[in-house]
Amino acid sequence: MGIRATGYATGLLCLSIVAANANAELTSLEDGELRDITGQSALQFSATDISYELNHLVGVEFTKDEGIGFTRTEQRSVTEQVDATVYRYQINADGEFHAFAEELTLGDYGGANNSIYKDENGQGVPDVALRNFGFGKSAEEPFYFEDPYIEIQQQNHADGTQSFRGFRIGFGLVNGSTPVTIDSISGYIQALSVLADAGGLIRSQIYGSGTKDTFANVIGEFPDGSGNYAQTPPPGEQQCNGIWCGNTPDNTGLSQNTNILPYALGGKELNLEHVESLDYHNVENFYISMTQGGGASFVNADGSVNGAMWSQHLEGIIPKSRPDLPGWNLVTPFNDPNNATDGYLEAHSNITASLGQVFFGTGDDNPRQSYQPLF
Repeated sequence: MGIRATGYATGLLCLSIVAANANAELTSLEDGELRDITGQSALQFSATDISYELNHLVGVEFTKDEGIGFTRTEQRSVTEQVDATVYRYQINADGEFHAFAEELTLGDYGGANNSIYKDENGQGVPDVALRNFGFGKSAEEPFYFEDPYIEIQQQNHADGTQSFRGFRIGFGLVNGSTPVTIDSISGYIQALSVLADAGGLIRSQIYGSGTKDTFANVIGEFPDGSGNYAQTPPPGEQQCNGIWCGNTPDNTGLSQNTNILPYALGGKELNLEHVESLDYHNVENFYISMTQGGGASFVNADGSVNGAMWSQHLEGIIPKSRPDLPGWNLVTPFNDPNNATDGYLEAHSNITASLGQVFFGTGDDNPRQSYQPLF
């Protein structure tokens, strides 16, 4: 991890303020004792057992239906059963800060090509690479937060041993603006843009792309990010079921995501360079996480890479089908998936460039996909 910061960047370490004021002697607690410490004091500890089946989306397959249309089937990795305990340390307090970092990089893994994500030239791309990144517009308009916390997830194995699954640093509630230039990012981030208070004209989601791109829909449903994965057969290939024939759909085409056609949920891919700032409006449970599988570290014994799920003890916050991917992730969910304006992230972007890419394909230079203009 490389961070070069100026100004009040130490505000990012707000959780450390408790240690500076602690005078009491600390003693270790057994798991059973830890579970009982959940009072209303300034400091709150808890231990929650969770169990989940974990796999990842690796591809999308389309098969021809009788008559018109295709059936879309997600292809996923081998399922792993995980039994774990989440240890949570929370400060029941609120505060505000203004921080600025010229450069923030998470998940570079020593440079070279250790990163999970690659660019068009096969070079490693950091999980998260941000420039001119800040919390709050100024000291007069700071970033507001409530209930900062740290969580550690320990996996409980059948032989009685435990292993580190991941950790995350987050806030119970956040409000404020974050100016940013995004070079690459990974995580689960849903955003509204243009007329955000009315539900958003553009709805976008970053999910585990780790690249310079995100997925967006104009009106319609939120994209699921599946356009980042291989489609079989590829778009435009003729398929027949013995009676009817048709071309397989473009899984990341715009029209399929405005409820005109129902079979593609991937979303139109847009360049992240269009994003100029992000505004958080009463967002619950914004966090940064690190899960096993990043680069050459935290891999499973058999060499496979997996993320970790955090949603089982936070109902309704993160979809249970969306684990954090390996490596570093930024996560900004909606409080209520059925009400996009009940706590949401608003993305301010170069709207001319964004809509030009959506409707006319201008600046559409993603090497992994090719798109046709809408008109």
